[in-house]
Amino acid sequence: MMRNVTLYSLIVLISLISICEANNSDFIYAVRDNQQNFAGLNVTEIHFWDFYNTSIASYEFYNASTVRLPDIAKIERELIPGSKAHYAIYSTSRTNETLRNFANTFAVYDKGKGLDLRISLISNGLPIVIKLKNDKIENYISNYPDSLQGVTFDSLLQTIEYGYAFNDTGWARVEYNATAKRFDVEDNCGFNLGSNIVQTIKMNSIYLSSFRISNSSITCGLPEDLREMQPGYYSLIVLGVNDYGNPILKLLVPFVVLNGTSSSNKPTVSDVVSGKDLSIRFREEFNASFAVLVKNVQYDASVRMDLTKKLSESFNVNLSYGAEKLEEIKIMDKNVNFYAPGKMVRAVFNNSEKFQNISTKNLETGSYILYIFAFGDNLEPRYFGCLSVNILAKATILINSSPPEADVYINGSYVGKTNLTVQLDPGTYEIRITKSGYQNYTTTLTLSSGESRVLNVPLVPIPTAPAIPPIVGGGGGGGGGGVIPGVPIYMSDYIKLKANKETEFILPQSAFWETNIVSITFISKDDTTIRFRVEKLKEMPPIPKPFGIVVLMFSIDLTSSVPTEIAGYIVYGVERDIIKEKKFDPDGVLVVLHRFDGENWIKCDTTFLYTDGKYNYYKARVPGFSYFAGIISFLPPTPVETPEKTPGPVKTTPATPSPPTPISFEVYLAVFLLIAIGAILLVVAYMVWKTK
Repeated sequence: MMRNVTLYSLIVLISLISICEANNSDFIYAVRDNQQNFAGLNVTEIHFWDFYNTSIASYEFYNASTVRLPDIAKIERELIPGSKAHYAIYSTSRTNETLRNFANTFAVYDKGKGLDLRISLISNGLPIVIKLKNDKIENYISNYPDSLQGVTFDSLLQTIEYGYAFNDTGWARVEYNATAKRFDVEDNCGFNLGSNIVQTIKMNSIYLSSFRISNSSITCGLPEDLREMQPGYYSLIVLGVNDYGNPILKLLVPFVVLNGTSSSNKPTVSDVVSGKDLSIRFREEFNASFAVLVKNVQYDASVRMDLTKKLSESFNVNLSYGAEKLEEIKIMDKNVNFYAPGKMVRAVFNNSEKFQNISTKNLETGSYILYIFAFGDNLEPRYFGCLSVNILAKATILINSSPPEADVYINGSYVGKTNLTVQLDPGTYEIRITKSGYQNYTTTLTLSSGESRVLNVPLVPIPTAPAIPPIVGGGGGGGGGGVIPGVPIYMSDYIKLKANKETEFILPQSAFWETNIVSITFISKDDTTIRFRVEKLKEMPPIPKPFGIVVLMFSIDLTSSVPTEIAGYIVYGVERDIIKEKKFDPDGVLVVLHRFDGENWIKCDTTFLYTDGKYNYYKARVPGFSYFAGIISFLPPTPVETPEKTPGPVKTTPATPSPPTPISFEVYLAVFLLIAIGAILLVVAYMVWKTK
């Protein structure tokens, strides 16, 4: 009985000393219910520093890729003390502090790369790089949570394949001897060995305010195992001991080395529309893969450890965002007490496949981070990385036409009649609208995620020649304007023009029959009121004749209320039969409009619009109005896409055709002979007439 009282008093005394002596960097510490030494260390009391707090400790890896953790503003921490495996766990002033500065990246090395990292720790310590055994890690994960039961120092240390301890000049390779329950030094370069492990730690501890572990910074260079690292799971730890020989874990940083490279094993993913599966495609088949999709927003996190519960149930992590409802997220199909917004986080696990699908059903749209972990045999790491991906919302487009009840085709598929609303995945689409008696309308639209757009289409009637040309307007061109009866002349009413604004005037069908003009667009330099007169010419007036084969001649005269410059566009039609009479294919030529500027005929930019089977329709940009001639060009017509807005019968962007093919010497000779023969015939006819 006296012995038990003495033991109890000793435990209480040790606990009090620990509380008094706890370092201000301690996060938690554990005190055993009896004196215990293991592998040369006094493990009766163990201290754990707040090493994920970057104000206590920080580190940086070089020549490695990194996995970026979700954006977390703060971590609320809570520990409910309790006892586990003969240890009473105590909190410190730091335990329940809100953590705002913490490490947010995870290092990943390619196979064969050399370790290169820097430690920043305002303290002394012994850095040790350890490599874990893949099969042991796989056993722990595969048998979780049962594998946590009965965990001992010995079983934990048996997961270590080897470790390298560093001082400021060299290193020592150590391995755990499970039979003798001790650490054996297998190799040594510039490392000081004491009579026991505590003395060895103290002799080699160095000040770590800026300590770099690399092949060039260590006097002895890196050991071969770390110059060309092999695939597996690694950790950097910094170990210290206090005056009582108790261990202090001052830093713990895990990292992995892949079997392969991040670039060669990187899977392919692409943005996906909400509700569809996000497809992950690997370049080769892995034994298992695990993926987590996390919306890219700033979260708050809370970590709670209740040591009054079983170890597998004691740990709880919440990732929260505003008032979003939390749901449990399984990690590799294991319940690990991890909770996150169900509409913002999703995880999947897959075995032996080259692909993996994640359902986006009920997930919010927006930018996401996709974490992917792929494994080979014995859980060997093959790919650890994160990719950016977007979950897109459907776009909505309202398609209206005037008149309505027109057929709508999207990418060649019929979708209904106007006016209608269509939801589409983000992307580029060809939209075609057709209605009998009207020109087809085609446009290409690119729709973005969640976009709403309205497409208003005024359909343009197809000009047709009436069977009997009606008489429209006042006689002689007076009054309100119109067709002058009996002659191919159209006289307009008065039209107001705004400076630098396009004003399109569509001629009536009767005027088209007489003049071949569909519409005229005026662009005035100043505000003015105009009236115009169009006359189709059967003979060329006494001006220099244009060079080429003329199939259409007309004049447009303007009167303006103020002196100004007026340019514009003319849409006109040419009968296909007239083109055929000239021995040309109507589908293989362009009738280019030329304008007489007072001295010369100037070619106007002309574009082929469409054909209705009887007429070919063209549009020309003109710098002014006077005499015009349509001349056949030896070039195939170049159709252009109709633009989105069509206020008049035709709205297309004029395009400049390529220069016509040069006329050969044989053509010039033929023309010269025809002119000479014509002149001779005229002379003969004149002499015959004079004789009579």
